[in-house]
Parts: sequence; C-alpha cells; structure tokens
Amino acid sequence: HNCLRNAIYSACNRASLSASLEAGSSLGSDGLRTRQADILVTTWGINGSAAFNVTVTSPLNSSIVFEAGVTAGVAARAAEKRKHEENDAKCTELGWVCIPLACSRDIWSLE
Repeated sequence: HNCLRNAIYSACNRASLSASLEAGSSLGSDGLRTRQADILVTTWGINGSAAFNVTVTSPLNSSIVFEAGVTAGVAARAAEKRKHEENDAKCTELGWVCIPLACSRDIWSLE
C-alpha cells in the first residue's frame, strides 16, 4: 500500500499537480481515526480537489472468494465500493471528490 501510494504521489508531483499525503485525518464517531485521502490533489480541476484513497485487497478474502473464482475483479470492486461508503460523505463535506484506487493481486478497479 505505502509503496504504491508513494509512487502515485511522486507521479503527481512530477506532473506538477499540487499533491499532499495523508489528508483529511480525523476521529470518526466510533472513536477510530479516519483518513479520506492517501493523496490529496488540490489542482484536480473544476470538480475541486481529488481525494485518492489507495487500497490493496485479495480475491482470497473469505467474504468473496467464491464469487472471485468466477468473476475477475470482484475483490477490487468490493474494496472500491467500501472506500466510497467510508469516505464519500466526508469528502463531499470537504469539497473533495472521492476517488478510490483499488487493486487486487490480479486487477485494478474500473473507476
């Protein structure tokens, strides 16, 4: 996760995008720390800032292993959906667009 996050962050900086790491950190209602953006790009365009949230998952996760055996990309899409559920409301409140970057061992999500 961190190596992938750092590579994307470096690419943003090389492209002269205004990027920062680990943005939007706060305590959630459950007392756990939340972070909406592994990488925040403030110069994303007319939609405001982009909050990229990197997640790496596995198709061997017990909750999806059977479906993953039939359909490629299930793990990445499930992780992407989870990141939207966890972060969309807070990102909208901050004026950010939530963009999960979910990948599993074999595929990236389609977003």
